[in-house]
Amino acid sequence: MPVGSRSTPFGRQLHLGFCTGDVAGRVACIMTTLVAISGGLSQHSEAAHLARALGERAAHYLDAELHLLSLGATAEATARALATGQTSAELEEQFDALDAAAAIVAVAPIYNAQPSGIFTTFMDLVPKETLQGKPVGLGATGGSLRHALVLESALRPMFTFLRASLATTAIYATRADWGGEPGAFVGRAGHRLELRIDREARELAELVAVTQGRASGGWLAGAPEEYLEGEDYAAPVPPAAGGAEAARRKLFGA
Repeated sequence: MPVGSRSTPFGRQLHLGFCTGDVAGRVACIMTTLVAISGGLSQHSEAAHLARALGERAAHYLDAELHLLSLGATAEATARALATGQTSAELEEQFDALDAAAAIVAVAPIYNAQPSGIFTTFMDLVPKETLQGKPVGLGATGGSLRHALVLESALRPMFTFLRASLATTAIYATRADWGGEPGAFVGRAGHRLELRIDREARELAELVAVTQGRASGGWLAGAPEEYLEGEDYAAPVPPAAGGAEAARRKLFGA
């Protein structure tokens, strides 16, 4: 039976844990936690909106309590730890939260084709054993689709090095992908982003089941048929003016 619940932006109830009874009538309550890391400098950044949306959807499938970890709030402590080699109690609490979480969502804003400095620095400070075998879902935000491959060229290698267990789907979102203000799902663009968020959340739930030695919850089996249409990923990048041949001549000459 649910310990408690609250509404989410997706119109569903997010259960905060479950209690089960044994034959002796004893009741055991299990609280599952999920941590969503936002590399944005404010709670209203695009990275924070994506981290919250992905975290809440994954927490729904995991029946988990969600904790949003905003790196902007501890940016000074992170910089000080980098300079002195000494981590504060504030940072240690964040590391402990990551260590205790059943799964993690990590979303980085992208600047100059790289994850933000505060995100990279924080991950440099996280004890290396913390993420070993931990299910992690990745996300990134940026101003244009030109940075989309940073997910595969920088973020995925970073978390692979830390030996995390990564969801196959990763989400890169620009402001246009929301179909309006960040945090909203408006029109066709917003619907496609919501589908991608849902797909990654289901994959993350499957990973948690595998790492905990439990049977699959059938999250992927119950996924919307739209996943099969090939439109749950980022919109295709438009071809260069003049087509591929014109692009080739521009790069290599006639």
